[in-house]
Amino acid sequence: MREEEETPKSEVSGVIKHACDVHRRTKPKKPNDNPEEVLLDVDPSFENKHDELLEFPTNVFIAPNRLEFSVKIQNMVTGIEKCITKITPLCQDPRLSVFTELILTTDLSSKLQGIMDSKKKTGWPDCHILFEMDPVYQNKIVSVLTITGNLMCLVSAYCCRFTKYCAMVERAKLMSLKIASVHKLTAIEFRAVLSKFRKYLKQIIIMAVEKRIGIFNVASLDYQSQCLPYIEDIIQISQNLLRSIIEKKNADLLEVVESSLRELERDPKEIEEFLEHFTFLDAVSSKISHLEKEYSTVTQLYSVLRHYQIRISEEQVALHKILLMKFTQLKAAMKLSQTNKGAAIAQFKDNLEAFVTGLRVDISNLKAKTSTPILLHAGTRMSMATEMIQTLSQEAASLANKVKIYTSYPDYFSDAKAHVHTFNLEEIAQVALSEISNIEYDLTLRKILWDAQEEWGTLFQEWRNSTLRNVDTESIQRNVSKWMNIIFVLEKGLPRNNMVAHLKQSVTDFKQQLPIITALGNPCLQPRHWNALQEVIGKSSYLHKNCTVESLLAVKMFQYESEINEISTAATRESVLEKMFFKVVDLWNTTPLHLVLHHTETGGAILIISSLDDLLAQLEESQMTLATVKGSSYIEPIKHLVDKWDQNLALFSYTLEKWVNCQRSWLSLEPVFNSLEIQRQLPGEATLFSQVISMWKEIMLKVQNKLDVLQVATSTGVLETLQNCNVSLGYIKKSLEDYLEIKRMMFPRFYFLSNAELLHILAESRNPESVQPYLVKCFENIKRLLIWKQEVGPPAVLMLISAEGETLMLPKKIRVRNAVEQWLVNVEKSMFDVLKKFVKQGVEDWSQQPFALWAVSHPGQVVLTVSLIMFYNDCVTSFGSSHPREELERTLERILGRLEETAELVVLGSGNTRTKTALGALLTLHVHCRDVVRGLLLKGVFSAEDFEWTRNLQYKWNDKQKLCCVSQGETSFTYGYEYLGCTPRLVVTPLTDRCWLTLTGALRLNLGGCLSGPAGTGKTASVKDLAKSLGKHCVVFNCFEDLDYKIMGKFFFGLVQSGAWCCFDELNRIDVEVLSVVASQIHTIKAAKDSYSVRFVLEGREIRINLSCAIFVTMNYGYKGRVDLPENLKSLFRPLVMMTPHYEMIAEVILFSVGFKSAKLLSRKLVTLYELVSRQLSQQDHYNFGLRLLKTIIIEAGKKKRKFKRDTNGSLSEPDETLIIIEAVRGVCLPKLLAQDVSLFEQIIGDVFPQATVAKVNQIALEKVIFIATQQLGLQQLPAQKEKIVQFHNQLQAFVGVMLVGPTCGGKTTVRRILERALMLLPVADSLSPEDEVPMSQISGRKGKVDICVLNPKCVTLSELYGRLDPNTMEWTDGLLSATIRNYVHLNTEGDSKKDNIHKLRSRISDASNVFQLRTSDEADMDDNIFKEIAKDVKMTESERFDWQWVVLDGPVDPFWVENLNLMLDDTRTLCLANSERIALTKKIRVIFEVDSLSQASPATVSRCGMVYMDPVDLGWKPYVNSWLLKTSRIMSQSGVDYLDFLIQNSVRSGLEFLKKHQKFQPFPVQDITVVVTLCRILDAFFEFMSKNGGFGQCDDVKDTSAEDKSYPFSKPCVKFKDTKERTVPSKGENIWYLEKYPDKLKTMIQKLFVFAFTWAFGGTLRREDEHESDVLLYSSFKPTSLTRVTYDFDDLVHELFESNSLIDIKLPPEKHSVFGYFVDLQQGEFIPWSELLPSVQTLIQRGTSILAGPQESGENLYKVTECGETINFIATRDTRCLCFLMSLLLKNSCPVLLTGDFGVGKTATVHQMLEKLEGPGGLDVKYSSLLGEVLLYNEIKKSSLRQNISILLSETHKAATGNLDKITKTPEKSDEIPFKSSDGNKGVTVSTINFNIKMTAAKTQEMILKKLRRRTKDALGVPRSSRVKPFSGWSMSPPALN
Repeated sequence: MREEEETPKSEVSGVIKHACDVHRRTKPKKPNDNPEEVLLDVDPSFENKHDELLEFPTNVFIAPNRLEFSVKIQNMVTGIEKCITKITPLCQDPRLSVFTELILTTDLSSKLQGIMDSKKKTGWPDCHILFEMDPVYQNKIVSVLTITGNLMCLVSAYCCRFTKYCAMVERAKLMSLKIASVHKLTAIEFRAVLSKFRKYLKQIIIMAVEKRIGIFNVASLDYQSQCLPYIEDIIQISQNLLRSIIEKKNADLLEVVESSLRELERDPKEIEEFLEHFTFLDAVSSKISHLEKEYSTVTQLYSVLRHYQIRISEEQVALHKILLMKFTQLKAAMKLSQTNKGAAIAQFKDNLEAFVTGLRVDISNLKAKTSTPILLHAGTRMSMATEMIQTLSQEAASLANKVKIYTSYPDYFSDAKAHVHTFNLEEIAQVALSEISNIEYDLTLRKILWDAQEEWGTLFQEWRNSTLRNVDTESIQRNVSKWMNIIFVLEKGLPRNNMVAHLKQSVTDFKQQLPIITALGNPCLQPRHWNALQEVIGKSSYLHKNCTVESLLAVKMFQYESEINEISTAATRESVLEKMFFKVVDLWNTTPLHLVLHHTETGGAILIISSLDDLLAQLEESQMTLATVKGSSYIEPIKHLVDKWDQNLALFSYTLEKWVNCQRSWLSLEPVFNSLEIQRQLPGEATLFSQVISMWKEIMLKVQNKLDVLQVATSTGVLETLQNCNVSLGYIKKSLEDYLEIKRMMFPRFYFLSNAELLHILAESRNPESVQPYLVKCFENIKRLLIWKQEVGPPAVLMLISAEGETLMLPKKIRVRNAVEQWLVNVEKSMFDVLKKFVKQGVEDWSQQPFALWAVSHPGQVVLTVSLIMFYNDCVTSFGSSHPREELERTLERILGRLEETAELVVLGSGNTRTKTALGALLTLHVHCRDVVRGLLLKGVFSAEDFEWTRNLQYKWNDKQKLCCVSQGETSFTYGYEYLGCTPRLVVTPLTDRCWLTLTGALRLNLGGCLSGPAGTGKTASVKDLAKSLGKHCVVFNCFEDLDYKIMGKFFFGLVQSGAWCCFDELNRIDVEVLSVVASQIHTIKAAKDSYSVRFVLEGREIRINLSCAIFVTMNYGYKGRVDLPENLKSLFRPLVMMTPHYEMIAEVILFSVGFKSAKLLSRKLVTLYELVSRQLSQQDHYNFGLRLLKTIIIEAGKKKRKFKRDTNGSLSEPDETLIIIEAVRGVCLPKLLAQDVSLFEQIIGDVFPQATVAKVNQIALEKVIFIATQQLGLQQLPAQKEKIVQFHNQLQAFVGVMLVGPTCGGKTTVRRILERALMLLPVADSLSPEDEVPMSQISGRKGKVDICVLNPKCVTLSELYGRLDPNTMEWTDGLLSATIRNYVHLNTEGDSKKDNIHKLRSRISDASNVFQLRTSDEADMDDNIFKEIAKDVKMTESERFDWQWVVLDGPVDPFWVENLNLMLDDTRTLCLANSERIALTKKIRVIFEVDSLSQASPATVSRCGMVYMDPVDLGWKPYVNSWLLKTSRIMSQSGVDYLDFLIQNSVRSGLEFLKKHQKFQPFPVQDITVVVTLCRILDAFFEFMSKNGGFGQCDDVKDTSAEDKSYPFSKPCVKFKDTKERTVPSKGENIWYLEKYPDKLKTMIQKLFVFAFTWAFGGTLRREDEHESDVLLYSSFKPTSLTRVTYDFDDLVHELFESNSLIDIKLPPEKHSVFGYFVDLQQGEFIPWSELLPSVQTLIQRGTSILAGPQESGENLYKVTECGETINFIATRDTRCLCFLMSLLLKNSCPVLLTGDFGVGKTATVHQMLEKLEGPGGLDVKYSSLLGEVLLYNEIKKSSLRQNISILLSETHKAATGNLDKITKTPEKSDEIPFKSSDGNKGVTVSTINFNIKMTAAKTQEMILKKLRRRTKDALGVPRSSRVKPFSGWSMSPPALN
């Protein structure tokens, strides 16, 4: 410490370092990229705001820092202590040892001695004792450390003052970066930067560089030196930038000002100088304010220089002063020029008049030069004439250019037009241009004359020197014809001169000799022809093909012209025939037969023919070609070759037919003979089939890899081999038929299968599962067999499974090891046997179990049968007692008790579906038993012999035989024991009792039953339920016209041998001839039953008979397509008429069976409701309130009841049941009602069910996906439409067939499409949001699937729709509908058999209540593993229920085709075909009809289908318009779309009212929406064209103007002058469309296009008559019914809607014509009369002479129609031109067109002319010569000069004659061509014209359409390569007349 005080210089020094030298601890703000914000961020009060420092690093570091200093202090103290401890103590110094040792020798105490000894041992001095144990020393150390720590804190506090300098430096760095990126600043920004950083510099300079703090000396000089460069750099950069900006702005602005002053000081003399001067004045006037702003900017920058005393060069100071002076001069000069502008304009006018006068003199001089006779004199040299014409043409073009320039001058001076126009400049210019055009016309004709003269001489000489072999006669003919036309034009347009006369004489002379030259130059002449020619002309000259034309001209051959022409013509014809013939020969010499490998099941491969479509088409075409050749009279040279090839082709055709028949036959038989079973059963046929295959392989080897199939096929032995194969295959088929018959005889139920189905079973006999799909057709209700495949031994049948899942365990396994028919016979026997045993077991258990338990513990069929047996026993017992009434009453009580127990079980809803169905059926029969007993008690019948008792079905149990017998009246039957499963039963009404009594009585007499009556009275159902009551299998078949007697016989063979019943529905639809044979067949069966024969002969075949068989028929009399049964057939049936069912009883029992407690009350109300509805609602064809609908309502109510119970888990009260019934009634009935009937229907419901209000049921998920589907399809969300979609969905749930009924444009197809998409989305509805517009492809999850097949059944024949059975071969061909249904069923069966059905089956079998087993069965026989395996994998895919298959029949419904679907549309769900096949529909299939009316449909069809009525009034036209506007918004701005909407809303309604008022003037009724659609389509066509040509006014350069103004360049003069030369010739990029020139006029263009579209969409549907040329029509003279009056009434409507309406205010054309007489020019935006497109009368007369001169040059305004071999020319009129344009416009957009009108008004002629033009190249393109181009490019065509029009007229002529065109005669140049866009290329349109009449068929129509197409692939046709196909149809039709 002392040293410190003595030496002040030894103070501790600290150095401050900049924070940039170390890592920064805080993250600075991101630099701002906006220059303005960066510079405005400089705040003058920066240093006073400490908070701003936080955005920069604020760390200042001291060297050394506090930690380093503390460490050094500690090290110093430690060093001192170490130094002290190194000092040696005196007592240990060896030099003093004498003294220390002496002391030790003295007598010291022992204690002291010990201390001394220890010190010696430990060493001295001891640090611990000296320092650590010295408190004074320790306190000093603490004091020193405290003092230094406090001083360090003071140093740190002092250093914090330097953080602001860090911030300054960081700002300087940031500012340098930003200035470098900005490059220029404003004066304010410069001032802010300099001010700020100068303050920073001052603060850094005055910074303290050294300070003493206690023992520390803090030095900051280095810190200062580090900070200063950053601030100084910013100041220097800013100053340099300021100087450079000032220099640049000075120079730029001074240059602009000086150039402007020079321009203002010029004195204009010439016209162009005046124009430039005035243009410059306008430009400078508009830019002067900008110049003032720039000058102000420079002045402000100079003020910054002066304020901060920044040095600048003297030159720049002087420039600024000069700029000030010059700018002042410029403003003064501007004022002076504006003052003198009037005088300048006056001078300009004088100069302009002088120039125009001089111009007219120049035109007169040029005209005189043009008229010089030198140009028309033959003696003038060609070069001289060409040079003169070229010079004069250039002068004319120059003069025309000057006229256009002078004419355009007034456009630049809007305020001076009055001065300029005083001498009528426009009229003078028009006259001048007309004179120049005439001069150009004269020069053009002279140019053509001299060119023609030169070219003719050249070509004529070339032709004369050509030989006959080389001469191009076609070119000569064409060119001579063209030259004659040129001469014709030159004679008309030029004055008389010798040049044209000489040219005409030369051409005419050559033309006369041309036919002989052409004939002799024919390249087809052969040596035989030259010999004939030589004979004609004699020996005077020698003719050969090397003769020159000149030599021929020298010889006079005119006298032999006819003979020469005849020989030449013959040569040509013979050559054509030879080419045709040898083309066929060459084609067949290179035509192979396309073969493919067919892989057989045995692993081999056989070659077969893949496709013959192309080959047959080629064969047919070749035969037609040869027929044409043979029919010619010039065939003689090749006649023998043609005859030979014709025979070969005929032989090949015959061979090919046999070939295909053979292949088809053996391919169909191959899978059959691959079966080992069939090979074993038919060894001979199998061997023969193998031989056929061997022969087939030999033939195919001959053809393989051969390119000449015709030679191979017609070679010896091929046809004979194929014929032998076909004979063998025919024999095999016959044997196979016999074999199938044997199989059917062994198992008669096979008769109920078609041949194809039976063959499939037999071919797959090794797989017992193959029989499963067909079991339901062979048995009443065996859906499947459980076939258990054992590890050892053959598979075994263990169980019978019904469609409801009820399973019967067989008492004994049935081994599957024999032929399929044998083990199926065992299955049939086991079925009978197990049913008998189950009935016996049920009888035994009756008294041993409680009734409720007994009812659910036995199979459903057993429960029903045994309960009826016990009912009979109870009644008979009561009759036999001493007190029969009391016993019968007790029987009734027991019945009621069981009824209550059953009803309780039904109401509880316990058990599975099978149990519920069984209980419902039991309830139905118990109700009938109750009614029987009540009737007996009421009538007092207590005798078992009384008819009132015997008239009912009685089930008697024979206890000895253990059999059940059923009797009714005097008839008794043994119960059939056919397994019926667990199906509902028919409600037995008094009508049913009478029906059954009649039928059983007929059976006793071996007769059939014939049930007739209206649709829906239960005829078929009664027969089927009677069969169930007797335990019989009943086959129901729907009859139709094409049914063959052989198919009927097949049914009879099956039912006679199997003992089944057959019910033929609608038998009276079969042809009478077939019915006669059927009567004979049935009579034979009856005779066998009468004689109790065991076997009898039917159709020539002896068969056994099962006497329990029966035949029933049902019929509807009075319907279309029905016939009366023959008398001999009627006598075989007992007639029965079923008219009125007992609705109330049926409703009550069905309601009771589905669990409604208040069934009696509800049934009464339901029937009352239906009676009121039938009477009070309007009578409509699609209304039907019959029994089927009543049953559907009750079934739907049952479903809703079960759902309600599931949701609430509670019982239902009577009001709840009432609400469910009302909901079901509304759900089924409301969709079919018309709007006017809905309110009345609701009132009736309110009256029948008072005080019952049903809230609307919201199907949230369905409505959600409907919303999304409508959104995805781009359609409108309409509440009425959504309601119809929900109704449609509900009807699909309830019915197999649903009809969408309503007039056209009612939205039927749209509703179907929306529901289709919604059902696909329904499974993933939870994951969808209506707000998210997600495309269908991007939606995740398993979506639903809807397969749709759309057919028009009315456009095809019945055989094409349902299929056809060949009566000769009995071969079946599927129709469209049958093939579709078969495919859908096959898809379902394939998928279900593997997945869904197995899952369902296992789930049902695993339910113990579904499986029934006899107690006496051998338990040991059943393997427990079977049930374990069955119980596995019971899960079912829920998504399967979202899959649908729809067959959409879109077309009129009539009974001729729809009655065949009756069985498919009702509960049977079976499609019956003419080959006896019955296709059962799956639950996924629905049949949807789209029909406008059901006036022709029978009640049988209407009652079977659900109805949804679609009223166009509900839809209206607004939704379509909204969707169309949404689509239009994609190409048009929103303002345009909004204005379109405004126009539509203000006009359409009035237009529709006008049409309704004048409806009698429409050829046929037109829907409102059809008119609106036409309006939108016409507008669509225009908008589509405009979007590609000119756009809708969105100007691209508008948005760039601000940027241009902002970056105004002053580096060079920026004032630009208008280029006057641009206006003379339109450049390629010139704006030619109205909206390109006036982008803000979109509304104006929309107005005019809308008026045009409105006129033709609304007025085009009316019969009207327009004004005619030169007619004077007075409106008052028109009768109210005249067609002209309609025209003018509509014209008034248009003017009232669009012109008189102040909100629209469209300027319509003057009333010279009606609105029908105008179109809209898209280039001018104006209405143009159609007459402008038509030639005048004088033009037509002149053109007529041109047509006579050259027919091939006929005018474009003449329509040519060929009638009776003659060509008739029709003149184009305003109407034909307009209609052609409208049709072409719509067809270009693929819109169909219907053209209608009275007879003979030219519809066909107009359409033919239009199609003729469309068939040409680019027919639908928009170009000068097209139908569309004439209108859409009207203004551009009109602007073409007279010179160009002449060139167009003559271009083709001159081009063909000269080979090239000179520039003067070119068509409009490329730069003038309209740049429209077309994606279709230059291709034509393929047109197919079809004349429809009453004999036209769909097949003929298809043939006529396809004959214009070319085959591309096997199944694809297309148009020729050079054409394109447009998917549209145009129709020309006269108004309909009453037949």
